[in-house]
Amino acid sequence: MARFAMVLWGIWFNRNQLLHKKCGRDPGELVYWVAGLLEEFQGTYKSLLSSLSSDSAVAKEGWHPPPLGCLKLNTDAAVPPGGNCFGIGAVIRDSEGNLVLALSKFVLGYFSVEVCEALALRKGLSLAKQHGLSIGWAEVDAVNVDTGVNSSQLCRSTVCFVFNDISALCRDVWVSECKAISICGNGVAHNHASLSVSSSRDHLWQGHCPFSLFSGC
Repeated sequence: MARFAMVLWGIWFNRNQLLHKKCGRDPGELVYWVAGLLEEFQGTYKSLLSSLSSDSAVAKEGWHPPPLGCLKLNTDAAVPPGGNCFGIGAVIRDSEGNLVLALSKFVLGYFSVEVCEALALRKGLSLAKQHGLSIGWAEVDAVNVDTGVNSSQLCRSTVCFVFNDISALCRDVWVSECKAISICGNGVAHNHASLSVSSSRDHLWQGHCPFSLFSGC
């Protein structure tokens, strides 16, 4: 029944794409596409239920600085409902909470929230590698991304290729731990992601950024 409902939704979505944007998928491709979306949703839902029922559920607390001499990366994605774009926010801070690097990136394309969150983490790690930084800790507010990155099980989701890139980048920038935190502990990264959506532009700061972006950290 779930697959049947997804196919019906896919036909309706494809019809709207053809009608309003003059582009769409072939019928055969459409079936495989909606099947992949369903598999991704079911996998994410199971991971979320598992994480909520475990003792390692994310604590509702604010941002904590890394140990002395270390750096921490926080990333987030802002995904407007029904849009064909999303924003990436990546913030690197030191043990005193001072800004080292911050990025807001505007991205065109329609992806699931899980993929957007994973791409945000990958971009943040790439930013650290590009500037030759060693990041001891990486944090996101998406439990499914944390699970996908740290899981030793075979990944069958469409986001697997991003998780593979993330794992490689974590080794490149010496990440010792990648974990999920509460939304209230990831506010600065969220502000940067939201900025890129509202401005439709990319921004890069080194050493400082507008004070308003540090609210709700």
